[in-house]
Amino acid sequence: MKKYIFLLSLLCSVTTYAQDFSVFLIGDTGEPKFPEDKNLKFLESKLDNASENDILIFLGDNIYPKGLPDEEHPDRLEMEKKFNPSLDVMKKFKGKKYMIMGNHDWAQGKSYGWENVKNMGEYVTQYVGEGVVVPTGGCPGPVEVPLSFEREEHRPPGGRDRKRRRELQHGD
Repeated sequence: MKKYIFLLSLLCSVTTYAQDFSVFLIGDTGEPKFPEDKNLKFLESKLDNASENDILIFLGDNIYPKGLPDEEHPDRLEMEKKFNPSLDVMKKFKGKKYMIMGNHDWAQGKSYGWENVKNMGEYVTQYVGEGVVVPTGGCPGPVEVPLSFEREEHRPPGGRDRKRRRELQHGD
């Protein structure tokens, strides 16, 4: 059965205590169409106006069919060729960026899946930079992905106390 790349692009403008940012989500980019994948191109067009406050998250299944094999593996260069267009998009993005591994990245549960995920983590770090792959080392989470860069500074007095926040907002 032919695999189709599914694009999930969700643009959320969020206003949180006077801080605006957008979150861009995309998944299943593991088999891009060459020479130019329309889903990645669409995402790039949306990211053109992104700021340093915005967030990009790749949601998994970043390389079909079974992640990134060892450097000596005969399919390694082909898998890198599939992966690099997504990493190019990440590299150009100005804001925070994250990549989560999916079942295809884990070699669909095969015994070598963890090695492939670790290979991907190392490759992404070299290509894009530190702190992109979450969780690190292929270990399951939970991992908190901050959606605000200075979130503590933007909370009103009373912190998480909803009643107190309502009082402050309504002047009670």
